[in-house]
Amino acid sequence: MRLVLICIFFIAIGCAQDTDDFALYNNETNIDLVNNQSEYDDLIARRAEDISDNFVIDTAYILGEWLNLKVSYGGGCENHTFKAYWSGVLEYSTPPQTYVLLTHQSNNDFCEAYITQDLSINLTWLLNGNLDESGIIVIVQNGANEQNYTAE
Repeated sequence: MRLVLICIFFIAIGCAQDTDDFALYNNETNIDLVNNQSEYDDLIARRAEDISDNFVIDTAYILGEWLNLKVSYGGGCENHTFKAYWSGVLEYSTPPQTYVLLTHQSNNDFCEAYITQDLSINLTWLLNGNLDESGIIVIVQNGANEQNYTAE
């Protein structure tokens, strides 16, 4: 029993952080959308290999000119970063449709907490007056695996 308590103590200390640091992992983060089709094409060709650390897209939806995402990943001891890459293609269907690739950098965070984070991407320049009453569909592609999430 004593050994179990000692193990729990060291595990807790190993991933301990103050409340100010913990807030970094749960606050909404605005992500810039990289508009570089050749970079997007290169990353999508290597998707699910080495371009992103693991994460899950829990939800994605569009509200106004913002793509809002909820993502989850393991960690809790380091600051995680996300990047979004636009395909450069806006299909003029009804409603218009486009693709965004999302990547995750965990900064070698091997802690085991399960973090859920809200992310937002401003689509204003992408839409550039193309949004009408029919809205837009954004297919969010997970860079770590083959998961796609449709946001409307």
